[in-house]
Amino acid sequence: MLRKIGVYFTILLVGLFLGYIFFGDLESGATSHQNMEINHTDKWTCSMHPKVIHEREGKCPVCAMDLVLVQDISSELNDSQFEMSVEALALANTETLVISSVNSHKNELIRLSGKIYSNKKTDAVQTSLFDGRIEKLYANTIGAKIYKGQKIGFIYAPDLYLAQDKLLGSISYRETHKNLYDAARNTAGLWKMTDAQIDTMLAQGKPIVNFPIYSEVSGTIVNVSANEGDFYKEGDPLFRTSDLRSVWAVFDAYENQLDNIEVGQEVNVYVKGSSTNKISAKVNFIEPIMDETKRTVAVRVVLKNNNGILKPGMFAEATLTSKANSSTAVMIPKKAVLWTGKRSVVYLKPLKDKPVFEFKEIELGKQIGDYYEVLDGLAIGDEVVVEGTFTIDAAAELAGKKSMMSATNENEKLSDKMDAMEMKLPINVNVTLKENFELFLEAYMKLKNSLIESNHKLSSENAIEFHDQLKSNSLLGEKSMLEIKEIEKALILISQSKNIEIQRKSFHNLSEIMMVLTAELKNINTTIYVQHCDCFDDNSGGTWLSYSKEILNPFYGKKMLTCGKIQQVLN
Repeated sequence: MLRKIGVYFTILLVGLFLGYIFFGDLESGATSHQNMEINHTDKWTCSMHPKVIHEREGKCPVCAMDLVLVQDISSELNDSQFEMSVEALALANTETLVISSVNSHKNELIRLSGKIYSNKKTDAVQTSLFDGRIEKLYANTIGAKIYKGQKIGFIYAPDLYLAQDKLLGSISYRETHKNLYDAARNTAGLWKMTDAQIDTMLAQGKPIVNFPIYSEVSGTIVNVSANEGDFYKEGDPLFRTSDLRSVWAVFDAYENQLDNIEVGQEVNVYVKGSSTNKISAKVNFIEPIMDETKRTVAVRVVLKNNNGILKPGMFAEATLTSKANSSTAVMIPKKAVLWTGKRSVVYLKPLKDKPVFEFKEIELGKQIGDYYEVLDGLAIGDEVVVEGTFTIDAAAELAGKKSMMSATNENEKLSDKMDAMEMKLPINVNVTLKENFELFLEAYMKLKNSLIESNHKLSSENAIEFHDQLKSNSLLGEKSMLEIKEIEKALILISQSKNIEIQRKSFHNLSEIMMVLTAELKNINTTIYVQHCDCFDDNSGGTWLSYSKEILNPFYGKKMLTCGKIQQVLN
């Protein structure tokens, strides 16, 4: 009996020991896990869609990429600086450049296109000396050479005929009324008749009917206006000549190139169809008036053409070497610059060993090839982002730091308004969530259509209507406070702006958020097409939502109405 009790007691002790090992650790683990949940403050985001914010790991609802952990921003950074995670930085595919001296960019070339023209300063026009009908015209071929004094045709002039007839009638009283005879002879001379011609006419005793025409200009015929058998008044042009031993090369220069072109600047001219590889010359003249149709200014170069190789009408190209204002000028690539209305923005990398970036407004000078001259804001030795700038900007906005959208004067003026209009959304999810959201989609589509029409006034009105609806309805509760604030910010910018391009950039930001929210809400009654244009925002791309498969681009309107593709279908 005592042996059985000892066995039972032993079994009980073993059971208690095993229970402590398993259940005691599990309880401790559960407690630990519970504590971890309580202390968990990490946020997860998508590197390509920074508006996506989740409290745990997972996939992006837009592009299905793995979410990355949002790192805490160091308290040592200022308001213009922020830090990116290593994972986000790798996905952003950024590239930076250390600004060097202007000497490395001195060989930037300006390329111009144009044509060869005759030298207008050597042009001359042969006109009709008196009213008459052209009976014969020898100078009727473009390219023919004419010399001053050369017979070029015959003309019948009724008034000249009468002047000759009057002179013949005065012969009878030449001895008795010498003054009258001399006056009649002088009149014939005024008609360009030489003394020899007058004597020949008097000897024949009859007027010259078809009077010979002699050229008063020399050169190559470049234009013929007259036709045989037509009547012309005194001063009417018969043909135009030019001395083609020198010609003009006239090139079209755009507005952003003019600061780098000046009279006397060295230029290399290449003429298509010419055996001459390169002609060195200098800029001779820059027209003071712009062609409003082409938005160009004519730049003229005088070229020697003694061998006649250069023909008016030939196409030509020119290259000029750009020069900055001084040897200490700061130059950055065009692709490093973000535009915010009239302001220019770059992102610096102030710390070489950390993924920290700094928002910086700069003042630009001349555009020299693919570079901008920086007048203020940067110095030689600064490191700037030249690839992935838009992704960096999105990360800055996500971190609550200065970004491209918040840098404009217009945004600064609206900051107080946005604070005053800040919404206080309820924490509980509205039971009519889907119905409300479909109303928001309708307002979004209405705003999109006004941008397609490029109507900034209507876009502003639709943005106000969308914002009013946003204030009067609950949406996704506490979980989407950030998204709602971003929607509100974009709508305020659109409603207050008169610039369609600024409205479109704000709409792009709005579309990113709407796309995320639409993807999170399953089983919406309407099919939504996610459409994308690769060209928008300097080829960084832009996405929008549509009820229809048809591509109607809100970022360009009629300029590029059908540019885009269907990226995804949400239902």
